[in-house]
Amino acid sequence: IASHFPVEIISVDSALIYQEMDIGTAKPTADVLRDFPHHLVNIRTPIETYSAASFCDDVEKLVEEIHQYDLLKLRALNRCAEILFQEGDLNEAIRIRREQELPMYEQLGDARGSAATAGKIADLLEAHGELDKALRIRREEQLAVYERLGDILMTAVATGDIAMLLATMGNFDEAIRLRRSDELPVYEKLDSRHRWLRCQLGI
Repeated sequence: IASHFPVEIISVDSALIYQEMDIGTAKPTADVLRDFPHHLVNIRTPIETYSAASFCDDVEKLVEEIHQYDLLKLRALNRCAEILFQEGDLNEAIRIRREQELPMYEQLGDARGSAATAGKIADLLEAHGELDKALRIRREEQLAVYERLGDILMTAVATGDIAMLLATMGNFDEAIRLRRSDELPVYEKLDSRHRWLRCQLGI
């Protein structure tokens, strides 16, 4: 798994905690540990004690550190993709979003982050002229996720993105229908006046 996805490995085997206990413990080899670092391996000498409470404390700290690192990495990847887009390197921006940023959100189980990133990929594909691919992503990886989460505001926003794309593709009737039936009523219900006005202008 670690060779294909950006994961962190935390050992939960009490025998792997101790240094020099390499026989009969199924401890990963030095080469494996070098290529795929494991947390909580070789952290104590055999004469040191390590309780279950110590393990829980260490795991809690590691999870928090890893989570903070992931957030920083995601922000960095997002900024890199934005800069590449501004410089006109759409292919590399798409690659970073699709191959690095999106898998991290999926690994973290962050459905909203995945949906938002899918929308950004669709934005790049639109700018690249790949409208059919962008439309599929907006429907299947953006809109569908917000619908599943029950997020009516973001569902309406994603619907508006689809409507704008359909208009760009020349399907004006369907674009207007989506605006009027699926987007405007949500903004009216939520009393989101600036979104309602922008949607009206889009019609």
